[in-house]
Amino acid sequence: MSRELIDRLFAVARDPKEGLRVMRRLTEALGSPQKQFPVVHVAGTNGKGSVTTKIAASFRHAGLYTSPHLHTFRERIRVGGKMISEDDLEKGLEHLFAICEERNIPPNFFELATALAFLHFAQEKVDIAVLETGLGGRLDATNVVDPKLTVITSIGMDHSEVLGETLEAIAAEKGGIVKPGVPCILGPGAQGYGIEEICKDLASPAILVEPCGLSFIEENRKIAQVALEYLQAPTTGLDALPPCRFEQIGRVIFDVAHNAHGLEALLRQLGDRPVRFAVAFSKDRRSAVEGLQVLAASKAPVHLLEVPHSRMLKLEQLCDLFPGRAAQPSGRIDQVLPWIVNHFQETVVVCGSCYLMDSAFAALKIRRFLQDY
Repeated sequence: MSRELIDRLFAVARDPKEGLRVMRRLTEALGSPQKQFPVVHVAGTNGKGSVTTKIAASFRHAGLYTSPHLHTFRERIRVGGKMISEDDLEKGLEHLFAICEERNIPPNFFELATALAFLHFAQEKVDIAVLETGLGGRLDATNVVDPKLTVITSIGMDHSEVLGETLEAIAAEKGGIVKPGVPCILGPGAQGYGIEEICKDLASPAILVEPCGLSFIEENRKIAQVALEYLQAPTTGLDALPPCRFEQIGRVIFDVAHNAHGLEALLRQLGDRPVRFAVAFSKDRRSAVEGLQVLAASKAPVHLLEVPHSRMLKLEQLCDLFPGRAAQPSGRIDQVLPWIVNHFQETVVVCGSCYLMDSAFAALKIRRFLQDY
């Protein structure tokens, strides 16, 4: 694939825009590809990646759109479990850039990525597309679809600088995907924050998923099952998981839990097993502070990692935010993580941000190819 094209994509500004005006202009210029297939639209603070994967895996030829990616941009766009090919990615980007220049449309990175997914799903004539929101819901680029079902998995504090400082404000943003008359499935962790009232105002049936134990894995499975039952689809994909969701390789567990809500669920899943954490956080300061507090309260050793990624906090920033004294060694991920894994007996849990996973696999010399479902 042309390196120039993918570099051009990643050079596009990532700042979210107010409103969906640009995204609507872009999809109209493309012939509204998002109207060529039925859609399940999924939002939530945590769990949406797992739920979308399970739903899509239950269909023979479903489109799946998730974000962010862990290793390669192509992960974000899948059909029938297969990542978009390099050739299709290149052709899609060429078409998008040409349309944007011709019509003077200035999309951001996520709007381009979302439009590319819509184009690919229309081209592949998918049975259904399962879309994960990128940030929030109301103003998210994915929210130009007319879904047949919406799903909100959970509500927790995350991206508060954009979505709001209270759980109710965050719920209102995520509840922005609810459409008039379209049923909305609410996971146990999404109930009680005002989304039921949004559904009532829009005459959208609210389908409430009952709590099913302490495990977030069981909870996400149940949410996906309820969605599939509503769609009258087989439930054959309920065991499917995206990478780095409580994924154990040897003595290392990789998990993309990155906020207090997700990390608390991770601790419940770990139970009483002896562990030590190797963590790094992105520049969402509130999520980092609250996440580090959760880990510190667990009493397990916490090693802080410096990850060479522009969206990650530096080691000195992590040290300043950590409530107490970090476990040693802490430092550059390529130097510290292999040493931790080789010199301690406990299970090592790598978590704190999706952006550290690629560096973690590289540091541990784990050669892996992203598997299909």
